[in-house]
Amino acid sequence: MKQWHTEYLASRAAEANARKQARLESVKANLVESGWDPVDFPSIHDCKEFRELAFKDQQLTPKVWKNIKPKLEPLVKKNRDTRLEAERPRRREKRDEAISNLYLQTAHETLALHCDPQVLQPYFPQRPLIEGVPQVEAIFEADTDTITGDQWLDVVNEVRPFIRRHWRKIMRQILIVVETGELLPQRFQDEIETGDNDQEVAEDIDTMTAKLTRVTAAFLCKADICKELHWFPNILVRARFANPAADFTGPWRFYDPLDAERKYLINRMLGDLNLDVANATKSDVQGLQHLICTRCDPNIARYMSFSELAHHYMNAQTWFSDVQKAQQTSPHSHKIINDHGWLSDGAPLIRQDDPTTKAILELSKAAFRFQATTDPTCDIYGIGGEDFKRHAFYREIRRYCKLCPGGLSPAPCATSVIKIHIRAS
Repeated sequence: MKQWHTEYLASRAAEANARKQARLESVKANLVESGWDPVDFPSIHDCKEFRELAFKDQQLTPKVWKNIKPKLEPLVKKNRDTRLEAERPRRREKRDEAISNLYLQTAHETLALHCDPQVLQPYFPQRPLIEGVPQVEAIFEADTDTITGDQWLDVVNEVRPFIRRHWRKIMRQILIVVETGELLPQRFQDEIETGDNDQEVAEDIDTMTAKLTRVTAAFLCKADICKELHWFPNILVRARFANPAADFTGPWRFYDPLDAERKYLINRMLGDLNLDVANATKSDVQGLQHLICTRCDPNIARYMSFSELAHHYMNAQTWFSDVQKAQQTSPHSHKIINDHGWLSDGAPLIRQDDPTTKAILELSKAAFRFQATTDPTCDIYGIGGEDFKRHAFYREIRRYCKLCPGGLSPAPCATSVIKIHIRAS
């Protein structure tokens, strides 16, 4: 009898638990139907109020549901609010990323830039500036984890003027550097100019773009290994690659504008090529081929790009200036001339050969190099050195110039090349 009673009680308990579980499932189904998310339902183990209302041995009739619903929903809402607050940083992060991608795409399209917009992000108006627009602020502050393209289209026309005005300000600052040679602070001023309409801003950008793409608006990289001229906006791109962590950092730590003498050199080179000195742009010179220095001996002159030839003349001038300084303290000084000077005479600096002329000259240079590798002379006045290298087939003696001040001789080379250096200098 005792065993039977125990089994009876267990059966009754199981039936009661099944009815409670059925009521709980019915409560959850009704809450879902009312628009609540199951993830926000309280646990019957942790929430006494929810357990007493939902997990009960009583059938859930419409009348009972109508009575307990107002008591259940505040419990679910409290759980939902707690969850949403905990997830707010993640939602904000995802939303900011979506807005940032749309914003960069808008800036890229607005300015028609031919580079990765992510690279130039620090040069676009930053969030605190564009958040001042009411429509934009509402999009930033919305508590959702994404933004649709249609939502962004509603404010894109408010954002574009900010982008253009900020870009115009950057261009103005760079143009000041180009025209005056005076370096500005490393940080571009992060403020938006107002007053002009969109048409006037667009016209200003077009005018400054034309000025900043002129050949004489080039910048020189401060890295000694770089032999190229650089123009806007590539100087911004390259500065970002060199210092990716900097925001709004100007490129002046990496580039120098051309001074008056170097601009004159560029103009002389343009004139030698019969290009419009006042209006020639970087696209007019970047594709030129078969350019050669007319001041170098034809046996050693190299064909170079326009940028390389500009650096060739600038380096020659730098070498000559260093030699002059060294001669002031040198006990044995010799008169040295600057055969690559572009300020003292009007002789041509460069020329452009046709393919046939280039081929003939290259053959002549090859014969000269062959002769240089077999030159046995070694004790000529002004020339010193030793056997720096022995070629597999030809004896190759490399020399240096003893007439140059210490440390300023050309790199060891063939005796015949050193002879040319001495005759020219």
